[in-house]
Amino acid sequence: MSARASLYAFLALASLPLLACGGTTTGTGTTTPHSRERPAYTACDDASQVRLAPTVCWSPVGSHWHFAAEAPGGAYSFDVELMAGGRVRATDVPNATPATDEWFVENDELRIFLQNRYVEYRATLHNGTLMVGEAVNVRGDVWSFRADRVHVPGTCPAGELATTTGDEPGCYDIAGSRWTVHAGNAEYEVQFGEDGTLINNRATDTTTDDDGWEQDGATVRLWFDNHATELTATLSASDLTRMSGTGHDSSGASVSWSATAIPTYPPPIH
Repeated sequence: MSARASLYAFLALASLPLLACGGTTTGTGTTTPHSRERPAYTACDDASQVRLAPTVCWSPVGSHWHFAAEAPGGAYSFDVELMAGGRVRATDVPNATPATDEWFVENDELRIFLQNRYVEYRATLHNGTLMVGEAVNVRGDVWSFRADRVHVPGTCPAGELATTTGDEPGCYDIAGSRWTVHAGNAEYEVQFGEDGTLINNRATDTTTDDDGWEQDGATVRLWFDNHATELTATLSASDLTRMSGTGHDSSGASVSWSATAIPTYPPPIH
C-alpha cells in the first residue's frame, strides 16, 4: 500500500461501539417502585476535560492509572498514562506505543483505545480517582474493568515535551498525531508515524520512503525527499493544536509554515 493510501486508510478508522450492560437493583424500606433517570450531562468548555460535579471540570492529562480486569482469557492488570494531545502510554502489551494508543473524553466518559484500536476501554470517572467501565475488542468480546489512580513522580522521557495542562506533569510525544500543513500556497497532511516515518500526501513529494521526522522536546523537525525540503517548528506547552516555524524548500529558498492538529477522534457532543 502506498504512503498516501495508508494515510487515508488511517483517516477512515472508526471507533468501535461498546455493548451496553443493563441491570436492576432492589431497594429496601419501601414497596413503591420508582425509577431514577440519569441527569443530563453538561460537557465542559474544554473538550479534553470531564465534569466531576456541577461546577467542577477536571483534566485527565498527565494522570496515571492501574487497570485490573477479568477478561474472557483470564484476569490481568497493567498501567496507563493519559498523555497530552490524546496519546496513551500503556504497559498492556510489550510493544505498546503512544504512536498507536489514544484517548479522549466523550460526554461524561473516557474512551481509551489500545493496541492500535484492537481494544477499547470506556470508563466513567468517580472523583478523579477511580474509573469503572467496560472493555470491548474487535472480536466483540466484552468485559468489565476498574482502574485506580496512582501518583507517579518523575519527568518526561527524553525527547518528549513537558506540557502545562492537567494537574500532573503531562508529557507529549508527537508520534501518531496528524496535522494539516500550510506552507506558502501548498496545503497537505502529514502523519508522524512510528520510528520517525512521515506519511504524507504532499503533491510534490516523489519519494516518500526517504521522508522523516524527529522531536526534541518542543522542537519538531520534518523533512521530505531525503532532506531536500526541511521544516522546523516549535510546539507550545500550553497549546498542542498548532505549531509554526521556518525551513527551506528543495531550491534552498526560505519557507515559513504552520500546521494545525487533526483530531483522531470525534469531538464531544454538546
